[in-house]
Amino acid sequence: MMKKTTDELLNILTSVHSEAELGNFVGKLEKLGRVPSFPEYLKEKMQERELEAGELWRAAQIPRSYGYNILSGVRKPKRDKVLALCLALNLSCEETQRVLKVAGAGALYPRRQRDAVIMFSLRKGLSVMDTNILLDEFSQEPLG
Repeated sequence: MMKKTTDELLNILTSVHSEAELGNFVGKLEKLGRVPSFPEYLKEKMQERELEAGELWRAAQIPRSYGYNILSGVRKPKRDKVLALCLALNLSCEETQRVLKVAGAGALYPRRQRDAVIMFSLRKGLSVMDTNILLDEFSQEPLG
């Protein structure tokens, strides 16, 4: 099994009809590797963007000690902190949805006004500060 999307894996799984086929499928999943933890995924994105931790904390407006606790896995960030990190990393909406999933946080939903503003900010590459200003203009809570 080469690298597959979740949808492709789901399609394969729905065609499994016996325990033997299920065992074969599960065995192949192990070869694909496990899903990274949020700190691992964050480190990967930082390396891709060639961004040092201190720069990320400043851009995300996250206290240094809290940021390092996130990176070490000591603290699990709330959804707003994850979104601030995504903005600071200049991630796309699609990448942000993936990060939210890995972090165990709720996905962005365009029917929610606040989420729509955040999605716009991601698409436009806005900073956390500019996103908070925009959220305020639309009477939405800033990223906390």
